Amino acid sequence: MLLGPQSAPAEVMIPVVGQPSPFYGAAGRGVKVESQADPVELTLDDTIVFTLRVSKLDNPADVQRPDLAGIEAFRRDFQVEDGPAAADESAGTRIFRYHLRPRRASVVVIPSLTFPYYDPSVVQPPDRPDLPFRTARTDPISIRIRKASLPPPPVVPLDVPAFAAEPAVSSSVEVPGWVWWAAAAVPPIMALGWCGVWRLFNPGGARLARQRRSRAARAALKTLHSLGRHPPVDTGAVVWCVSAYLAERYELPGLFRTPDDLARRLREAGADPETVAECESFLKAADAARFAPAPEESASSLIADAQRLVRRQEGEP
Repeated sequence: MLLGPQSAPAEVMIPVVGQPSPFYGAAGRGVKVESQADPVELTLDDTIVFTLRVSKLDNPADVQRPDLAGIEAFRRDFQVEDGPAAADESAGTRIFRYHLRPRRASVVVIPSLTFPYYDPSVVQPPDRPDLPFRTARTDPISIRIRKASLPPPPVVPLDVPAFAAEPAVSSSVEVPGWVWWAAAAVPPIMALGWCGVWRLFNPGGARLARQRRSRAARAALKTLHSLGRHPPVDTGAVVWCVSAYLAERYELPGLFRTPDDLARRLREAGADPETVAECESFLKAADAARFAPAPEESASSLIADAQRLVRRQEGEP
């Protein structure tokens, strides 16, 4: 039977076997699905109006609204609410509107929607019951979420106390003269006192040098005394002890090996000629004591000379 231009479309029988899930009851040849979003630039407080348009339907009245909240890609990134029904649907077309609200600022796209439909022009073979069921897809829509602008702070009126609104009354207080003198004299006196205390607990370079020399002399005399009490005396140890003391006493760069080397370094360190001659003579006497016929007596005499040398350097009699 032929249908006239005003006749209702024939009922479409959609087989149950082979239907995909989810299936919205759509049938047609080359069904097309499109989507729109407005706005595409928004804040997390704004809502997107998402419109889904399905066209070329044979049974538009039987097509059900897709449940976007049941689709993982939409549920993960958006809060979904169904919008109002469209009142301007043309023949063979269904329009569905939704309100989408992004869950996070990192959401950058509205995902694609897969829309299955039944094509009655395709024969359904027994071994391929899903063959006449086809799919249409929407394109993903990019969105941009910006930070919401902060509202301007509210204007709060200032509460001015009564005394602040009154004119200021000048009052003069006469300060005694001795107060000004004390204020000028106390800071320098305190500074000088503090400097004295600091110098007491933090000695200067000269005092530190004296302390260092005194420690070196005490260590040298103690070592010489120990060498004298434990014969036979090692003349080399005596020479090393005196050499180490002189190097510490005059801050000589390293130890020296010959009397001439000692004399040269002492002159460079600023020692007086008498000290230079005395130290040089001691080293020469030490070399002679090493090869003396009576080494024990020479070593004892060498220790006594070394002790006198150290004490004279420290100003002791």
